[in-house]
Amino acid sequence: MFPLNQSGDLSFQLPDAGERKQQQDLVILEDIAQVGGIILSKNTGKGFGGCGGSKSSGDYRNNHGDNNKKKMIHRDIERQRRQEMANLFSSLRSVLPLEYIKGKRSMCDNISSAVNYVNHLQSSIKVLEDKRDELRSSRAHEEEGSSDSVSIHPCRGGLEIEISAGCREDGFALSRVLKAIDGGGAVHVVSCVSHKVNHRLFHKIRCEVNDMECIDLAQLQRRLTELVCPNAL
Repeated sequence: MFPLNQSGDLSFQLPDAGERKQQQDLVILEDIAQVGGIILSKNTGKGFGGCGGSKSSGDYRNNHGDNNKKKMIHRDIERQRRQEMANLFSSLRSVLPLEYIKGKRSMCDNISSAVNYVNHLQSSIKVLEDKRDELRSSRAHEEEGSSDSVSIHPCRGGLEIEISAGCREDGFALSRVLKAIDGGGAVHVVSCVSHKVNHRLFHKIRCEVNDMECIDLAQLQRRLTELVCPNAL
């Protein structure tokens, strides 16, 4: 708006040369400030120069240091793993027979030899187990098939009867034997001792006899044999 003078007429006043020069300088300073702000903001955003550049350089050094630390840890772990593998491999070689590790062989060759040795041991163990079972079975059949026996021997004051029999489900009843010995009245059972050895039963019976002339030892032997081993007659 242009001011009015006292008479009401429109009037305006042009600035002098000094004022125009001052206004031009202000405009130039404002333009420079605006341009400088744009450049500064761009440089700060990109991280070049000033505080932004220093911060980015520090981050780079920190990241580089972390990477070096990780590499060192990885190398230590790998070195420890290789050492453990070497110790295990040395222990493996120490238990292998000489014929399995003769010559300069690689680790893979020695591991293959160890596998072959383990398979050989397993086969040998299987053969020995089969042989053991066969011997046990053969011994059991021999003990079961061995003939039961009854023997009578005169002793001081009476008789001593020895019975040997295998342990079978259909074996004789000892009570029936004792009853047969004591049934005639001339022989009295004093003691009976039994024990088991290798799947066989052994009985030793001590008897008291009033008159040996009244005892028919052959008949007593036959009667007891019929009870102990009926298939033997």
